[in-house]
Amino acid sequence: MIWKSFFPFLHRSDYIKEAVHEELLSATVRKEDRPNRDLGPNEVVQLLDNFERENHPVLFGLMQILDATGLRNIELCKLKVSDLKYDSLVGGYYLSVWRKDNKHRSIPLTPKVVESIRHYREARLPDTRFSENDDSPLFPTSTGKAFSSSYLAQYLRKAIERIGLPFRQNRSCRITAHAFRHSFAIISRKAGADIYKTMRSLGHEKIEMTMIYLEKIFEWEQNAVHCWKDEILGEYI
Repeated sequence: MIWKSFFPFLHRSDYIKEAVHEELLSATVRKEDRPNRDLGPNEVVQLLDNFERENHPVLFGLMQILDATGLRNIELCKLKVSDLKYDSLVGGYYLSVWRKDNKHRSIPLTPKVVESIRHYREARLPDTRFSENDDSPLFPTSTGKAFSSSYLAQYLRKAIERIGLPFRQNRSCRITAHAFRHSFAIISRKAGADIYKTMRSLGHEKIEMTMIYLEKIFEWEQNAVHCWKDEILGEYI
């Protein structure tokens, strides 16, 4: 996709004379060839249970916030304390997030997620107050600095691989920070949210991207076997 955009620019700018982009083949990826980034609610609960037992508020908090908000990795890394705001109208906290395309969205937080953010910050900082004038990282590293996107991804990946939960044995690819974004979409669908609401919550511009996140769920839901009645095969169904 990058080359197909780059070559037309070169041609329009007279850097090249031939319209080579017209000869490029479209690169499509079959859904069967996409890595399985899906993460279901049972798997998320196992991860959270483990880090709660370990009394690890940092890992617990990071995974819970990613799963409960659908934040992108980079969006979480850029969050400042001032991005955590209280809405007196609804009586709850929300995150003010600037998307990667410089567009804004507000993400409501449940009381348990807010509590996890407090516990995270108690483990890292002496002062855990929330202030809209505080531009320090909402989720600081052990040195007090903001996570980089690559470091956060590596930090979570190593932690998940360390604990070796049984469900990981059936997965062909690693569980990454991005997997929690897929989990948000899957859990939202299972909870009854329509695809447009999920799309807006994730900050997707196109519904096709949200459909990729949910294609296995849609395929499962549309299977005819779910229409069968118990009396058709009795005890054998």
